[in-house]
Amino acid sequence: MAQVRARHILVGSESACNDLKSQIEGGADFAEVARQHSSCPSKNNGGDLGEFGPKRMVAEFDKVCFDPATKLGVVYGPVQTRFGYHLIELTARDGETAVVEETVEEVVVEEEVVAEVEEAVEETPSEDKGKGKGKNKE
Repeated sequence: MAQVRARHILVGSESACNDLKSQIEGGADFAEVARQHSSCPSKNNGGDLGEFGPKRMVAEFDKVCFDPATKLGVVYGPVQTRFGYHLIELTARDGETAVVEETVEEVVVEEEVVAEVEEAVEETPSEDKGKGKGKNKE
């Protein structure tokens, strides 16, 4: 059975959905937009719905997620369902995974953490003192 992984943003109006889509296309982080604006409980996970198979979602939602033409990492919508208007991004399909862009802030934080770890490793005294094996001999 085909499986996909998707995230979405659910709002009450088509105009709000179009506005959020424009923000994301302009560089806003999908997950952050979902946290701030989605009315679905999945907003706490950045809109991530996890993995699911066909017929687990309403028909309009399924149509986007299981259409072979739907590309990973592309935001689709507005998609109207009985719940409201959705922006949908397919993030994985049967072993394929979309590259989800990190925000600049996440990259900077990650680089800072790596730099701190490298610095700590260089400053850590070797347990092999006097044996000529450690990188940081005293």
